[in-house]
Order: sequence, then structure tokens, then C-alpha cells
Amino acid sequence: MKKEVLCLGHVLYDSRNYIKEFPKKDKTAIVNNISCSVGGSATNTSIDLAILGMESRIVGSVGNDELGSFVLRNLKKYGVDVKYIKLGNGKTGHSTIVIDKNGDVKIYEYVGVSDNPLKPNKKMFAGVNHLHMSGYAIPTIKNFAEFGKNMGVQMSLDPGRFISHQGHEKMKAILKKIDYLFLNKHELLELYPHDDICDALENLGDIYDLSISVKLGSEGVMGYEKNNNKIYTVKKRNVKAVDTVGAGDSYDAGFLFYLLNGKSFKESLDFGNKVAAINVTCEGTHTIPHWKKVDSKLKSLERN
Repeated sequence: MKKEVLCLGHVLYDSRNYIKEFPKKDKTAIVNNISCSVGGSATNTSIDLAILGMESRIVGSVGNDELGSFVLRNLKKYGVDVKYIKLGNGKTGHSTIVIDKNGDVKIYEYVGVSDNPLKPNKKMFAGVNHLHMSGYAIPTIKNFAEFGKNMGVQMSLDPGRFISHQGHEKMKAILKKIDYLFLNKHELLELYPHDDICDALENLGDIYDLSISVKLGSEGVMGYEKNNNKIYTVKKRNVKAVDTVGAGDSYDAGFLFYLLNGKSFKESLDFGNKVAAINVTCEGTHTIPHWKKVDSKLKSLERN
């Protein structure tokens, strides 16, 4: 059976600027390289799903401008369905990303029309097996979660730091409806403050009947599976990190790809971790291979 994922999130134009080190106050840093690409968390995930070999479509907004044209053109190039991207009356959202030699990152985001209100409909969901949401205005995410629940579609959310900062009580109408939650360690403890990460993971999963994946960066991945109340850990991959922007989005894509192809929760954690590890090894984004080549690609990159 064909699998297809509908992604909801910001659709952005990304400019990545690579420097030796961040400048001190009133000083200038020389940019060594610049790359431009499509960005936004759910948008990145939709592209990486397409690269891995799964059909995906994106719902969001861009402006009727040059940057919007660039974004649409490149999404189509990757094979992402863009017919539900709305042209807004304003400018396309734009992220300026600065990355130093250590891989540390600073991001400056102009939202533009990327957070414009959107309404779900049955045509958007036709043939869709899974709805993945990230970083949009909370009312829009809530509307899509309610619609997806009524449609009987499996759902996931990667809320990002801003939404996680609201705390789980303000998010409970959404958390009660989704099936999978993707967070990093900081976001987990913002959403559910606790002294112990394992307790926070298990308690949050129990309250909302959720399976949760926590991305720990260089430390690997931790996950809580609701069906058996078990916490899993996946070790880090021994690769040299060059550019970590978008690694979490690649992880989401890898996890969802394996999960929707019938793999176990633990196997999905591991595959997502592999895909993210490949993503961080070179400048730019969307550098992962087709799913059949993930293991061989990672083997060539891992250090002994």
C-alpha cells in the first residue's frame, strides 16, 4: 500500500552563512561560503521523506515573490506535492543562518506570510496516512489536529522551542489528539519541567497516551513507547558534525519513514538517528540518500 505524509509548517527560504567565528561587538566576520535552500522544520521533513522514497505533501504559505518562486521550484524538484501551499499577500519567510567552524549556530528568522492562518480540508488529506506538524501558530495546529483525528489519520508533532515553552497544560488539546511527539532534551523539560529526563519522558507519555522521541544531539536518541511503557536509548553515531541545522528534521523523516513502512518503534528510533547523523556531516541540508543507501553511506562516514 502506498504511504503518504502530509506536513504542516513554516515554508521558508534559508540563507546559510559559514564563518570562522562569531564576531565580537562592533566587529565584522568574513563569510567563507553561502548556500541557499528551502527551510522550515516540517518543510525539511517533507523533502527528506521524498528523498528517502516516500510520497509527501506540504501545507503552508509563501509570498508571491522571487523567494516564494525559489521555494516552490525547489520543492517540486525534490518531488514534494506543493498544491496546498498558499500564496500570501506579503513576503516569503526567510531565515538567515550563521554557522561557525565548530558547528555552533545562530538563526535570525523573518516570519513573513509563513505563519498565516490555514484551514484543513478533505482534499488535503486525500490518500494521506500520516499528518506531521511543526512550528506553526498554535490555533492552526489545533485545527489540523482536530481535523486529522476526525479523519482517523495517525499524527505527529515536532513543536520546536517556542511552542514547547508554553508548557504541556496549554498544549493539552493538541497533545491528546496526536500519536507521536518529537522533542529535543531542552524542549522536553520546557514542556514538562522535571529533574529527571526519564521521569519527564514517561510521565508526559502516560498523561497524554503518547509515544515520544527525544533527540539528544551528540548523545543519541531516547524514546518512550506508549504500547509497552518502555524507554529505549539509541547510541550516538561516531561522525564529524559540520552543520547541524535541520538534523532534527531529518531525524523526524527517518523515524516516520521506517514507522510507516511497518518497522517497530525501536527500529524507527535507530533509523532516524542514522539519517540525522548523515545530515550533519556536510554543509547544507537535504544531503541524505535514498533509504536503501543509508547504511552504506553512514558506514563510509563513521570514524573508528
